[in-house]
Amino acid sequence: MNDDNSLNKLLPEQGIKLFHELLASGVSIHEALLTVIGRWSAKEEIIDNIKFRYWVAGEAFNWELLARRLLLSSKEIDSDAVLDKLFVESFVLPGGDQSMITPFFSPQKYKSHLNFLYGVMLEEVIINVNELSAAKEILSQLSHETPLDTTYQNLYAHNYLDFIKLYQYENKLNFEEFSCLYDYQEFLYWSWKYRIRKSTPEKIAYDTQTGISYIWNLSSKK
Repeated sequence: MNDDNSLNKLLPEQGIKLFHELLASGVSIHEALLTVIGRWSAKEEIIDNIKFRYWVAGEAFNWELLARRLLLSSKEIDSDAVLDKLFVESFVLPGGDQSMITPFFSPQKYKSHLNFLYGVMLEEVIINVNELSAAKEILSQLSHETPLDTTYQNLYAHNYLDFIKLYQYENKLNFEEFSCLYDYQEFLYWSWKYRIRKSTPEKIAYDTQTGISYIWNLSSKK
């Protein structure tokens, strides 16, 4: 099992070098990626004026973004093809078998990986699934609210604008709209933690399973 001691951590330059050395030695791309990602220490980078932020709220690890960054460092790898294959593997989907990751990630990093799977990736899916359902109800004239407000009432017991205001108040923020994907991911993660605090165990389990089923149905069609 990987650990978090400083001797085991890799700076970005060291990580890139090790990734290419592993590939040159015949290690599979997936194993090379997980080996380097498990030891990677940088929380974010700026490359060619583009920000790569690998952690959300310091608690959720978006290692798939780091995988993309590593793949892009090689001109010989079709990064899109590798990522397409990676995304149909069960260990990058909520509810999937995570046993392939555990030998490479420390307990802390593994927990942060799960935080991203459930607190960011799955939370967005749960919102989208609920919004689709709410839109169908409106078309059937069963509801007169907007799909967005119906969704947020169902999940968080607030309409969308009130929930955004609550998020801004609790986090001392002030904005008209999310300026980038990273800011939206911070909001999703906070929303997940809020829902876990406020919902019943039965409601949490239902929403979680609904989101997981939706993801796996999409995955099976690829």
